[in-house]
Amino acid sequence: MFETNSLVWARDDSGHRHLCPMSALKDMNHVRESEKGNCVSDDFSLDSWKTVPSNDPEGRIKFFQSASPN
Repeated sequence: MFETNSLVWARDDSGHRHLCPMSALKDMNHVRESEKGNCVSDDFSLDSWKTVPSNDPEGRIKFFQSASPN
């Protein structure tokens, strides 16, 4: 039996994005330093944001504001 876990792009405090399992993040819009070890990639490995699936013509991901319970 296989188990799946959704991946999300989340920003850190310096504005860089990291591709992380959703279950590894307390807030799926923000990645903490202690959570970065669980992430599989970051935006440094991308040649261009146009390679990221998005509805935006420039390939930008729109992050919605979320209220973190912590």
